[in-house]
Amino acid sequence: MTEEKLKTCRGKELEIQLLQAQIESLYDTRKAVWTVIESGKRDLSGPIPRTLEKIDKLRERMEQTALQYIAEREEIEKWLEAVTDLNFRNIVRLHFLMGYSWAQTCKKVYGYADPDMCRKYYRRKSQNFLEN
Repeated sequence: MTEEKLKTCRGKELEIQLLQAQIESLYDTRKAVWTVIESGKRDLSGPIPRTLEKIDKLRERMEQTALQYIAEREEIEKWLEAVTDLNFRNIVRLHFLMGYSWAQTCKKVYGYADPDMCRKYYRRKSQNFLEN
């Protein structure tokens, strides 16, 4: 496992959330589509069909990203099972898989929010558990 894979997994989760928000922002325009369809007036060159195409493309991209995210997350979870250091395992899970900040991670693991402590512990132990 590499640190880059851990960071990529965290980034994909955010990308999925952003794509979902973008799709939802187009939702109001999509409601207008049903009005057009129900009234029988179809203008295939207008903004509504283009918006539907955009929504479909975004959904497809979101689904592909979600599948990649699931595969990467499963790979990370499998790797974490083999990690013997409980604190390191918890730090990786909280920070990279659950999206906690370093301060939040430290608060959960050690009971106080010192971001440097968790970050330094992670850096020190990552030499043992991560590939370069």
